[in-house]
Amino acid sequence: MLNLARLSELIDSAQESIFRLEAQPSYNVTAADRDVARYLAGEGPDMERKQKWIDVLRARVARGVQLRHVRVLRLPPSDYDRMVCEWSYPHYIEAGQGIRIQETDNHLALRADFYVLDSSVVVGLVYGNDGGFVGAVRRDAKTNGNDRAYADELWSQAEPFTQWWTAHPEYHRQATAR
Repeated sequence: MLNLARLSELIDSAQESIFRLEAQPSYNVTAADRDVARYLAGEGPDMERKQKWIDVLRARVARGVQLRHVRVLRLPPSDYDRMVCEWSYPHYIEAGQGIRIQETDNHLALRADFYVLDSSVVVGLVYGNDGGFVGAVRRDAKTNGNDRAYADELWSQAEPFTQWWTAHPEYHRQATAR
């Protein structure tokens, strides 16, 4: 199993494309917990911290790496998801990452989170019951082909983020604060 440092190295080695499926209902990340608290309190994002990731995305795009990200959202979206939609995705799109939304209900069976790197390397992500990252596993050739096809299918079916977010003002912070 790959730890976070080794996974990051593998992702950084991508030369052509990075696809990310994010299907967990929630993620246990301390920084995200602080961001959600700020979001719910009506504050703004910590752009100094966020800028580091935006710079990583810009650098990848500048190297010619295509970035595609599909977020599976269970409706109504959680506070975490609404915060990411307002505070993160617009900046990531501006940096060059393609982001799409796939709506679902809690009963739809989806594959677990994974990456497809350079259309050939597939890495499955493993999370604990609390949403904390446990590790990552490179998938074998048979599963790899299925995951690549699934990634392409999901990308073509998911709705571009900006279009989806514009169509759902009821999930925006100002709408839910009333």
